[in-house]
Amino acid sequence: MTVSDDDIAAAADAIRTGGLVVYPTETVYGVGADALDPVTIERVFETKRRSRDDPLSFAFPDVDSALEHVRVGETECAFMRAFLPGPVTVVCEKRDSVPAVLTGGRDRVGVRVRPDDVALALLD
Repeated sequence: MTVSDDDIAAAADAIRTGGLVVYPTETVYGVGADALDPVTIERVFETKRRSRDDPLSFAFPDVDSALEHVRVGETECAFMRAFLPGPVTVVCEKRDSVPAVLTGGRDRVGVRVRPDDVALALLD
């Protein structure tokens, strides 16, 4: 699937203004939204008909951006730097900036750094 720069700009604008977008990833289609906006996160759960007990992952453009929102030890950080970006979700202790609704009220969040161009462009 070809995604134009105009498509990326429109999708990024939708996310910035509280909208949801569907975008291709390396394996499936993803639903993108502002992961720091609890109202938007609720809309993702509603749209996907997903249980609030089934947490969503938090996608980042790079490991350093992720580290602003999670707490990790040296081993976790080394793992993240070695394997991200990639098709891996790293479960980390969340910081207060991560809304509880994203994690189903848990103190941990799944961190993704996507290797695909469309997701990276949306996260940028």
